[in-house]
Amino acid sequence: MGTSYFVYIVRCKDGTLYTGSTNNLQKRLAAHNAGEGAKYTRGRQPVTLVYVEELPSWGMALRREKAIKQLTRDRKLSLIAGGAKLINEELQVVGGGDMLVAEGIKELDYGDKDAGS
Repeated sequence: MGTSYFVYIVRCKDGTLYTGSTNNLQKRLAAHNAGEGAKYTRGRQPVTLVYVEELPSWGMALRREKAIKQLTRDRKLSLIAGGAKLINEELQVVGGGDMLVAEGIKELDYGDKDAGS
């Protein structure tokens, strides 16, 4: 079995959302909560994992992270609430519960170009 790469969204103590990627999800979450993770999450602990996708390559994970970061907050909340079902047919979600596994990720167009970032 190869290495897995994860794209995740955490909810910070102040209610904001942070999106990141890693190859070791548990270690990365522990780092965020220890104040050693991303600069953004320092001082906003504890963070709670609210969404995760597992991808087969680091490049795919980085592209997916970028695509999620371009979503509006409302779209991110919809993604969290409904999984990736609403995004589009390019994304096939397998599994359930706390872990979502995405296959066939491509650079996705979310139609938010006029909404701003």
